[in-house]
Amino acid sequence: MNNPPLEGMIYQNLLPNTWVMMRKIHLLIAMAASLFVAACSLPPKVSMSTTRLINPEVHSEPLKVNLSAGSSTRSVITLAEAETHKDNFYVYVKAGVTVADGLEIALQDEGSGAVSVAGKYQFAGDRADKAEQGNFSQALSLGYERNSNQHNNVADQGDYWKHKTGIYDVGWILGYRVSPTTIVYGGPFYQWGDLSGEQGLGGDNGVIPLAYDGRMLGASIAVEYRLKVGIGFAGEFVLADTQWENYSNTSTHYNFKVDYQF
Repeated sequence: MNNPPLEGMIYQNLLPNTWVMMRKIHLLIAMAASLFVAACSLPPKVSMSTTRLINPEVHSEPLKVNLSAGSSTRSVITLAEAETHKDNFYVYVKAGVTVADGLEIALQDEGSGAVSVAGKYQFAGDRADKAEQGNFSQALSLGYERNSNQHNNVADQGDYWKHKTGIYDVGWILGYRVSPTTIVYGGPFYQWGDLSGEQGLGGDNGVIPLAYDGRMLGASIAVEYRLKVGIGFAGEFVLADTQWENYSNTSTHYNFKVDYQF
């Protein structure tokens, strides 16, 4: 019986194995390419304000103005898996005016594209201009924030995102005046809202719509000291839990302000 040539046996075994190996190499290259595209994509980010600094005491006279400025923080969530969450720092300005006994309306700009309007009503305790040591005050706040954000890939790969958020805010503020010039205040708050926009995937990959619902549950405590000339200083600590769909972030924040009561 004649045995097949050794060279033929080598080719018969080598060619199929080579073909299988090439298929595996092509598959690995395709997987690496897809991972590279995913890594180069630009996941959108969304933020919510963690700045409170809301004194529950309101002036008893209408048209009394309070101007303040300070540091503000926002809880930022990247809407992508395995992404770290960061908290942004801004400088904010705020103007408040009493429109009735115990009722104040305020407008705030956080310097991040976010502008909010809020109302505060003091329903317990003496008013700010009449409060003495030992005064226990309570107030409710209700606000709305509008924020527009967009970002393009710095590598100019054509991917981008842009969106708008509308956030409602409700808070219960409790305060205790420990001295004629110092008050400790804070309390729980809740925020909720939605996001709408779009994300460009770069190149010919198209555009996808962005639509998310978000919420934040938190609490704050602050200490405020006011000079007799009307200038006040305050610092606060905030603990907040933020969630947008399946993405969440629990964080702590520190905010400061200086204000003047006219």
